[in-house]
Amino acid sequence: MLKSSEIGHEHYNIFLIYEPKCRLVMSLNIRDKIINHFVTRYVLEVKLTKYLDMRNVATRKNMGTDYGIRLILKYLKKLKNNKFYILKIDISKYFYSIDHEVLKELLIDKLDSYEYDLVEKIIDSTNKDYINKQLIK
Repeated sequence: MLKSSEIGHEHYNIFLIYEPKCRLVMSLNIRDKIINHFVTRYVLEVKLTKYLDMRNVATRKNMGTDYGIRLILKYLKKLKNNKFYILKIDISKYFYSIDHEVLKELLIDKLDSYEYDLVEKIIDSTNKDYINKQLIK
């Protein structure tokens, strides 16, 4: 499938979970999940890690909870004698509001044409009528 650039992503299972708060979940079948993991590990991580801020610890290899805690402690120690504020935000439907064209434009010069084609198909797989109708609810 990857050799022929014929990736799946034909149907997302869309449902809500309510704990700890209401969230929309879009789930793929196992074949499509394997493709996403492969593309993430062997394309996106390799090509894009150098562009990410080292304080971004979300789902990054060797940058889990322990690393995040060490960063927090480092900054608390550094700011110990200063007044500072911490802002915690959660933007509603953030991932679903990302403009796909802007995202793809940011990626096009960082990936070769084959890699970009795969990633573009994955990104655009969420732009289907049945998905958009669920997101509007």
